[in-house]
Amino acid sequence: MLHEDTVHDIAYDYYGVRVATCSSDRKIKLWEQGPGGANSWECVAAWVAHEGPILRVCWAPPHACGPGVLASCSTDRKVVLWEERSSSSSVSGGQPTVNANGESGVLGGSTTMGSAALSNAVATSNSSTGNGWLVLAQLVDARDDVTGIAFRHASSRLLLAAASADGMFRVYEAIDLANLHQWPLVFETFGAGVPRAGALRCVAWYAPTVAEQDGALHALVIGAEGHHAFVWVTERENNWCLAMVLDTSSGISNGGDENGGDSNDEAVLDVAWAPFLGFGKHLVAAGTRSGKVCVFEVGTELLSRAALARTEKEIYVKPAAVLIEHVPNSVQRVSWNITGALLSSSDCTGGLKLWQSVPGNSGSTTSEWHCVGGTSSPALQESRSSSQQ
Repeated sequence: MLHEDTVHDIAYDYYGVRVATCSSDRKIKLWEQGPGGANSWECVAAWVAHEGPILRVCWAPPHACGPGVLASCSTDRKVVLWEERSSSSSVSGGQPTVNANGESGVLGGSTTMGSAALSNAVATSNSSTGNGWLVLAQLVDARDDVTGIAFRHASSRLLLAAASADGMFRVYEAIDLANLHQWPLVFETFGAGVPRAGALRCVAWYAPTVAEQDGALHALVIGAEGHHAFVWVTERENNWCLAMVLDTSSGISNGGDENGGDSNDEAVLDVAWAPFLGFGKHLVAAGTRSGKVCVFEVGTELLSRAALARTEKEIYVKPAAVLIEHVPNSVQRVSWNITGALLSSSDCTGGLKLWQSVPGNSGSTTSEWHCVGGTSSPALQESRSSSQQ
């Protein structure tokens, strides 16, 4: 069984051979490719990781701290960092464990899986290596659901951003990449720059090129309730400022129709920053509760603090394209491929779309986006299959 309740997130590791999933059943499950390759996945570990539904899970960059580090966040207001440990590592007796079915146990004793035990929990594995997952740290600064997490590796620094429903986003930094138990809070503020501007729903880092990995620029985009996503940048040590507000409430769709509106229940549910290939502009995608996928084209100069100093305030940016094929189903996830040339989006029914850009009309400075593939929801496919019988 995949999970016993709603699956909220899945995350491939850097190499694409392992997948972590999380659910309202409070479990994280780890899957590896079986003998059948991409069509065969085997659950090799599962454990109760939080005290509430788990909303997101993500892998840390393996070139920063090795291939076996995960972060998860939950409605229990915690971010928990996990590290894969072999059975021969220094895990002392008496620590609580969770077996591959999520059942509580203990190494060298007996206990139950409660909040006091979680900080030392180890998840055992089905795999032949006998590896388990050990809690590295718990980050408990949030005052409401933690709704989004994302890692960023630059030079010798490993950062973790967390967005929460209390309207705050927080940035943590690992003190020592060889010892990931310490994650001090280095920055926090309201995602919208002002209090009481709505809950935050997701976060994604700017992905620099290899040549820029050692650069000082850090930037991230945060999706929120309402029609906005917020871009924050820093060129100095933790001196962040709000650079741009991405407005999903207006814009021209690829079909040429005005696709605005002021829906009261609008929210940006997921954001993705395309890998930057040096073509003079950044691409940021935002998936919304109303079913729109908005693609923003942001000039590189707008991420400069010099530009911010000239304007002395954040810049409002409208989408270059509004893709409406998912409407009225809410868009739950958006993701770019490694070159930033292909965008995928999925909605609450399980429907998937693939998008690709083509040059715009003569004189246009933006690209046009076309659906080049995808699938309909599993329920719709089953309905069509039944009607044809």
